[in-house]
Amino acid sequence: MTRSYLVTLAFVVSGLILKMPFVQKLGSFEEISPSLFWLGWAVPLYVYEIIRGQRELRLKT
Repeated sequence: MTRSYLVTLAFVVSGLILKMPFVQKLGSFEEISPSLFWLGWAVPLYVYEIIRGQRELRLKT
C-alpha cells in the first residue's frame, strides 16, 4: 500500500519540480520530463525498500 502512495505522490512532486525556475533552465519539457518522472518514482521506492529491509533485519535479530 505504501508503494502505491509513493508512486502516486511521485507524479505530484514531479509536476511541482517542473515549475521551479532552475529546473526549467535545464531544457524544454520534452527534454527533462522523462528523467524527472523516472527519478520521481524510482528514487523514493528505492529508499523505501532500503528502509524496509533494515527494519526487517532489526526485527529478526
